[in-house]
Amino acid sequence: MPTNAGCALLRHWLLFAFALCFSTVPATPAGAITFIVNSAGDEMGSVAGSGVCETEPGNGICTLRRAMKEADILFADFQTGEPRPLVTIVLHVPGDVIVLDPGLAFAPLRVYGNGDLTILGHGIETTFVLAPAAYSTVFELSAFGTVRMSGLTLSGGQRALTGEGRLKLDHVRVSFATEGLYWFGGEAELTGCEFDNNGRPGQGGAIGIDSGFRSPDSVTLRVRRSRLASNAGASGAAIRADSGTVHLTEVLLSGNEASESGGAVLIADGADLQATNSTFTGNRANDSGGAVLVLGGSARMQHSTLTANRADADHNGFGQGGAVAVGPGSRSGTDGRLTLDRSILADNYATTFIGGVFTPTAGNCAGAAGAAGAIDATGPTLFTRLDCAVNGVPPTVAAAALGPLQDNGGPTWTQLPLPGSPAIDAGGSAGCGADGGVETDQRGWRRGASACDLGAVEAGAMAPTKAARRDLDGDGRADYIWRHRPGGYNAAWLLNGSTAAAGGFLPRVGDLDWEIIASDDFDGDGRADLLWRHAGDGRMVYWRMNGLAVREAVWLPAQEEAGFRLAGTGDFDGDGRADLLWDLNDGFAMLWRIDGGAIKAIHYLYHAPGWFIAAVGDDDATERATIVWRNFVTGEIVLWRMNGATPLSSHDLPPVTGLGWTIVGYADLDGDGQSDLFWRNLSATGPAAGQTAVWLLAHGAVLSGTFLPQVDPAWTVVGVADTDGDDHADVLWRANDGQNARWRMNGTTATSERLTNVGDPGWQLR
Repeated sequence: MPTNAGCALLRHWLLFAFALCFSTVPATPAGAITFIVNSAGDEMGSVAGSGVCETEPGNGICTLRRAMKEADILFADFQTGEPRPLVTIVLHVPGDVIVLDPGLAFAPLRVYGNGDLTILGHGIETTFVLAPAAYSTVFELSAFGTVRMSGLTLSGGQRALTGEGRLKLDHVRVSFATEGLYWFGGEAELTGCEFDNNGRPGQGGAIGIDSGFRSPDSVTLRVRRSRLASNAGASGAAIRADSGTVHLTEVLLSGNEASESGGAVLIADGADLQATNSTFTGNRANDSGGAVLVLGGSARMQHSTLTANRADADHNGFGQGGAVAVGPGSRSGTDGRLTLDRSILADNYATTFIGGVFTPTAGNCAGAAGAAGAIDATGPTLFTRLDCAVNGVPPTVAAAALGPLQDNGGPTWTQLPLPGSPAIDAGGSAGCGADGGVETDQRGWRRGASACDLGAVEAGAMAPTKAARRDLDGDGRADYIWRHRPGGYNAAWLLNGSTAAAGGFLPRVGDLDWEIIASDDFDGDGRADLLWRHAGDGRMVYWRMNGLAVREAVWLPAQEEAGFRLAGTGDFDGDGRADLLWDLNDGFAMLWRIDGGAIKAIHYLYHAPGWFIAAVGDDDATERATIVWRNFVTGEIVLWRMNGATPLSSHDLPPVTGLGWTIVGYADLDGDGQSDLFWRNLSATGPAAGQTAVWLLAHGAVLSGTFLPQVDPAWTVVGVADTDGDDHADVLWRANDGQNARWRMNGTTATSERLTNVGDPGWQLR
């Protein structure tokens, strides 16, 4: 066993004696049904309502249309007092392309009733549902629970999505529809979505909301970390709100064109717009409001950037307000109201009558005729030209000095203030987040600690970093996560140096086919989550954690491929969220890029036959994950430092031919910000059985290799992670008889500490 036993840890193991006193929560919700769509066809088949997704009894063929119909019948049959139905439809079809039948153009994929429906694809670049143009409506979704879609592309049709209730789109792309989304009651929430090339001149657009005869407040649209681009329409080519509330957070609206007014957004009568950390660029309206038109409604634009938008784009003299315009509502006659705060209006255009023709000239804004102060500024703003009356805080008028629209990190493209820009540090001296400011920018990066920049993007912002693995409470220390195999109980110890800050039970998962396969930060909130996979059918869910509390269970698509094992987790694309890397053990791997509850994209990686993934780790030096490949036969080792699915660099490490030697940890052992390798000889017998060693790495090379004490094979390494917050990973051990210990590492030096025994071998560290 590990030597040099030190102080004991976690004296309060007594907690586990009270296991039976805690309530239990299964990983799978009661009454949940999962339909696996395995056919790209569009057949309904025989009479539906059996609760089984098969086009004919016993044929095993499940189409999307059949799955939707089964859910629709189940929701309609819901009886008050029964558990609300929960249906998950996983799109797992050959080629990942479903083409809807033109002969069913007037039969939308529909659900109506009381239930929760989730439709899961494998990423917007991978899973497609294609509708012929004749489809009047593709998806009609009016469940009184929640309808959620993630990880797919919807293309075509006259109206791609419509309905009422609660809709959540996570990483969904909607394109080439006459109208992408029309929501008329409840709340539609879009995260990480793309709406592009929807609508046509004078008709449709990307998104429309209207409560109709209901209360104006009965419909809400929330769009986060999304892109609305190259859409067309009459007014409000990207978003038209005739009533209700629109919240835009970290959104890019670019290249949208309105044949009438409101190139990107129209806010009419009683509607309200709240735009934060958003960029409006290159939008055009033939009439007024190149980017945003407020007619009788209200709008507030905070930390937003509006550039290169055009009013009167057809140069006929009708239209003003290159970026924004305010006017009276067509129904109410009431003047609209626009409030600006810490925003930039730069290099937008209207027209002026010059030499007998209307010619594009600089023009940013236009207020309602006769409405003094229809445009207000409650905080500093920057205009390249002030051509309207602005009430409140006087704007700064100067050249904005912004960079081009490009990838500056984050989920959408942005325009970064250049050195010397008057936008830098002009957001007030109270500090970011004070006086109504925003602590992060459009990329989700943390703004400066002192004065903030104006506009959507902070020049000196800090990129996000995800929480360390197993750090459930976000304190920088990995925690102990336990699962009791015979009883299905789960528990955690929250560590604080050499003591436990807290310890307690997590919800019980009695089905022992559910196993915790990883703990990492999948939602970017600075706390590690728990990823579960069902051994029988590959279903996957992760628990969003806050210390000992499970905040939410988030379902991911099933990983049904029996040959794939989870090789590791890490932030491959630098978005502050952990991704999943699957290994087929013959040179093939599959990367799932994760954003919260959705798959952003799936990528296939290939090395060569005979190679497998030995380790995956986060490399602080590049803020991206690193893959360690090893050859079964030759013992060769290659390290790939990644940027998304692309290796930034490849490094050969010394071969290790003794296959008893296994990499059991890949983490930073010496505190230099780069991961190192911890080796163990897993041979059951022989002079090297239980031997340990460390390779310290830097920039893809081995700086040193050192043998550490030999440890009885009865002891198993159950984790390598920083448990005491000293920026050096520790090695966690557990013995067959229930003893636990920790090696506190300082490079190649290990200081051993004995931890509290957990005598029941059914309790396993995960």
